Amino acid sequence: MAKNKFNVSMFEKIKETLKKTEGGGSFANIMKFPEGHTYTIRLIPNVDNVDDTFFHHFINSWTSRSTGKYVSAISLQSFGEQDPITDQYWREYQAWKKENPNPPVGPDGKKIKFENPISNKEQWLVNALWVDNPANPELNGTVQILRMGYQIKSLVDDAMTGDRAEEFGPAIFDLSKDGADLKIKAEKQGEYTTFKSSFFTSKSKLDLSDEEIEKVYEQVHDLKAVYTVKTKEELEKMLEDHFFCESSEKKNEPKKQLSTHKATTVVDDDPDDDIPMDFDTPKEEPKKTKAKKAESTPVEDDVDELLAGLDLED
Repeated sequence: MAKNKFNVSMFEKIKETLKKTEGGGSFANIMKFPEGHTYTIRLIPNVDNVDDTFFHHFINSWTSRSTGKYVSAISLQSFGEQDPITDQYWREYQAWKKENPNPPVGPDGKKIKFENPISNKEQWLVNALWVDNPANPELNGTVQILRMGYQIKSLVDDAMTGDRAEEFGPAIFDLSKDGADLKIKAEKQGEYTTFKSSFFTSKSKLDLSDEEIEKVYEQVHDLKAVYTVKTKEELEKMLEDHFFCESSEKKNEPKKQLSTHKATTVVDDDPDDDIPMDFDTPKEEPKKTKAKKAESTPVEDDVDELLAGLDLED
């Protein structure tokens, strides 16, 4: 038996860590899923520190009002801290709601939804092994990082603690022949790519020895090192330069008061709300606007490196 072989007690701890909202920067190892294929992967537990099996976080992004380029940053909300961009996101919504206590109705008879200029997206990262990558077969057998939105996260939740927990449970992290594959089906839906037809299956040809499993464990990536974490002051500067577009004279004026509103998270119903950088929508709120893709700028750090190679905002 391999020294660090995954076991049921580790699985129980992983279930707890997935509920947490617990910064570096490299997107070279993020998995990409060009549409028109079904990909096979295996999720990998962090056997040395199961608390780090998943990295739950939020991304704020918008189109710069000064350059027209896409800008983004991981939210300090991810670490339980106040984030000035998240505050502004909520301030925008609250101002709109105050002006529109009864949202207007469009030509189709449906209420017009608020399009927030800032998007706040919830994501999870987890290490995964490529079992079959039809678009890039040279990656088979290597370990990369799966970035999950709600569609794939819901599948994982269902397999771990939901209706299919009895069928799968710990098997979704088992790299032996008794483990379960995750089939990522990337399909075109309008201008987006959807992963809604993805599923877990116990029918797999993967049969790694204990020694091979140990080598896979040794390849896991530090999920918290994917994003460069900006300080509160740096995030405020991003707002000044790319949202408020403040002039040098205005920068000496008192700063705008930050909201203390705490963000809440629920499932959005966007068809593409998945591995791409999607976001949460509070129940009482309309859906938020997707940030338009554009070429990279320095302020975006490494986020746009990843976006450039993906099919929809991913």
